[in-house]
Amino acid sequence: MGLYVEGELSLDDGNEFWLWPDNEETFLFWMAIQTQWSTGMAGPTGLNYQSIEICMRRRRVPPGERDRLFELVQAMERAALDEWANLRT
Repeated sequence: MGLYVEGELSLDDGNEFWLWPDNEETFLFWMAIQTQWSTGMAGPTGLNYQSIEICMRRRRVPPGERDRLFELVQAMERAALDEWANLRT
């Protein structure tokens, strides 16, 4: 998603934002997996895909929807990594 938040992340900080209903499931899943980043010397390097699969099962994402959700998460992962790389330069 390419979002950068200074300080502690909170979805209830008084700032209003809009989310298309079609994106709600993906956004909530994205927020649920934010503890699953692999890191290296330069910071986050990508998401731990094994943990994402476990999270999908634990959240009871139907098997037929997992590939679509995973592709959307990968797009957000790439955007976040690109944004973090831009912040380092």
